[in-house]
Amino acid sequence: KAFDGDDKMVAPGVLSALANCYANKGDLSAAASKFIEAAKAADNNTVSPYCLLQAGLIYEKEGNKAEALKVYTEIKEKYFASMQAMEIDKYINRVK
Repeated sequence: KAFDGDDKMVAPGVLSALANCYANKGDLSAAASKFIEAAKAADNNTVSPYCLLQAGLIYEKEGNKAEALKVYTEIKEKYFASMQAMEIDKYINRVK
């Protein structure tokens, strides 16, 4: 939690790791929030869509289909060249 960095590689990785810690502890809201933060910090076609997908899956687990749809749509529109975008339609359809 005390890590302070703003680069495009290490900082998103730390945030993503923290998100996984929250998820493993059962604090899904904090986990989703950290995954979103990591996606924004990275803002690239590799890390961001991965983090957004993880956040979407957590939102689904919480029953928050609207937020899941929001992050899935962001993957489709902003990170369309990513690996996650290739299969994002199935996630979008599932929460609609």
